[in-house]
Amino acid sequence: MTRQRKSTAALALLFNLRFPLRRFARSLVIVPWLLPLFIVGTMFRYLFQLEGGAVNQILLDLHLISHPAGFLLSPNAAFVSLLITNIWLGIPFFTLLLYSALQDVPVELKEAAMLDGANAWQRLTRVTLPIIRPVIEVVFVLGFVFTVKVFEIVIALTQGGPANSTQLLARLRGRRQHGAAGPRPAGRTAVHLAEPGVAAAGGIA
Repeated sequence: MTRQRKSTAALALLFNLRFPLRRFARSLVIVPWLLPLFIVGTMFRYLFQLEGGAVNQILLDLHLISHPAGFLLSPNAAFVSLLITNIWLGIPFFTLLLYSALQDVPVELKEAAMLDGANAWQRLTRVTLPIIRPVIEVVFVLGFVFTVKVFEIVIALTQGGPANSTQLLARLRGRRQHGAAGPRPAGRTAVHLAEPGVAAAGGIA
């Protein structure tokens, strides 16, 4: 959640500034949110795959690893890969929410703070953030709700494996509804993904 919050806040503040091609950049940011979840999961599965995966190829070219890493083959690595996918998918939506909130901050308050001698950081922490705090709270709640519903991404990316380490409550519920009697989840399961400190603001489903 911390990384997600910082990323979305940074992008929202960036788009609140005036710079060339700002509208075009905002249009690009929203693209991940428009893609179907199963397509996103499939895309990241190919990016993280052991043989021929783009991530492994880049790391090998940069000499950061000596041999391809099995991102989806070990419980910890698969969990991290799922988190990265979830965060990448959730950034656009929450960035737009925060950006919209920033547009509603009265310019008069910022100008008054500047006349009082407040620097940029003081204007952000003492004027802007208190005003958009309700929106930030909504972002946290929505992030938590969306994260525990990431069903299609888990199916496409890891199918709950390896060893049920990336199972989600939604997927377990779906298996029970269809009469599946799979093994009891182990390792980092839905409870871990639903922890507020991990990735609650990280995804959208």
